[in-house]
Amino acid sequence: DQINYPHPGDVTHGVAVSNGILWASTESGIIRWDRPRTNADLFTPGDDLPFADESSGRIATAPDGTVWAFTWNQDLARFDGTRWVEPAGYDQLDIVNPRCRADEECPNPITAMTVGPDGLLSLAVGPETLLQYDGINWSVLAVTPAETHGIGASAWAADIAVASDGTLWVASWEELLIYDGDTWDRITANDGLPSGMIGDVAVAPNGDVWVGTTDDFEGNPSGGVARFDGDTWTIFDKTDGLHDNNVVALTIGPDGTVWTVHSDTADLGTAEEPATGGISRFDGATWSATSVANVGIPFGWSGAAVDDAGTLWITSRWGVIGFDGAKVTVLRLPAGTRPPINALPSTLPSQILPASEDPFEW
Repeated sequence: DQINYPHPGDVTHGVAVSNGILWASTESGIIRWDRPRTNADLFTPGDDLPFADESSGRIATAPDGTVWAFTWNQDLARFDGTRWVEPAGYDQLDIVNPRCRADEECPNPITAMTVGPDGLLSLAVGPETLLQYDGINWSVLAVTPAETHGIGASAWAADIAVASDGTLWVASWEELLIYDGDTWDRITANDGLPSGMIGDVAVAPNGDVWVGTTDDFEGNPSGGVARFDGDTWTIFDKTDGLHDNNVVALTIGPDGTVWTVHSDTADLGTAEEPATGGISRFDGATWSATSVANVGIPFGWSGAAVDDAGTLWITSRWGVIGFDGAKVTVLRLPAGTRPPINALPSTLPSQILPASEDPFEW
C-alpha cells in the first residue's frame, strides 16, 4: 500500500551513479542501491558515516568508482568499499571550522564538489576558497574577488565540473569561473551566457560544456541553457523546446544525452494553470519536454544523475525520483511513527516493495 507520509530523511539533495550503483544523500544518511537488488543500504551518521549530524549534502564519483560525500557543515568522507572514512589531514586544515562541524553557524560551508579524471578531488568552500586533494596532499587555492570578479563580488559556487584535461568549470551564481590549474578566468552574460543565476555546469563526453540557469535573487527570469563547443556559446530556451527556462538541475548521460529539471514545485497544475515543473531532454539535435502533469508526480530540485540504462534520477523532497522516459520510480523511507511531513502529492505511478526487514519503499 502507498505510504503517504515519508520520513524526514526523504529530503534528498545529492545523487550519483557509479559502477551500476545509485548513491543518494538524504537527511537520514547516505543510501546505496545496487539496482539488481530490491533492497538498499542506509549509512547513518555515527558508526557508519563520519558526519557530525544528519545534514544532507552532495555526492560525487571518481572514474575509478570511488564515491565522495559532503555536507554543508563541512563533513567530508569517501567510501572505501566497506565503510565511509574521512580523508587524512582534512581536519587539520585551517579552513575546516569547528563551529561548522558542531552544527553552529558555518561561515565557510562546502557548496560544491567534483572529482577529475586523475582522481583529484576539488571542493568549493565558502565564497573564496577551492580545496584540492590528490589522495595524499591538500592544496588550498584562493579565488580573489577583486582579481577574478571585480570589486565587491563573491564566488559562491553552486556546482563544479571538470573537463578531460583537468580544467575546472565552476558555476558561481551570475558568472562561470574557469581554472586551468594556473589561472582563473570568468565568463558572464556579456560573453554569451544566458541571463539569470548559473546553478549547474556539466561537461559532455564530447567535451562540450553545458550550463543551466535559474531566476536570480531579484526575480529576474533565467535564460535557459547554454552549450559551449570550444568556440561558441549557443543558448537554448522555451522557443527551442525546453519545458521552461528556469533550470533547477542539469546532467548528462554516458551517451551525451542532456537532461534538465525545471521548477521545484509540488503543484501538478490544472488545465487552466499548467504546472511549471517538468523535465527536458536533448538528444543532440532536438529538445523534448515532459510536464509533471504527464507523469503524475512532481519532479525535484538541485541534484540529478543518469545511469547506464539512460534513466534520469532526480533529488526531491519525496526521495529519489527515477524517470526512464515513460515510467516513474520513487525511492523513499517508510513513515513508521514519524511526523507526517513531506506527503507525496499523488499516488506513485509505480513502486517495488523490497523484503519486509528492509528500510526502504519503492
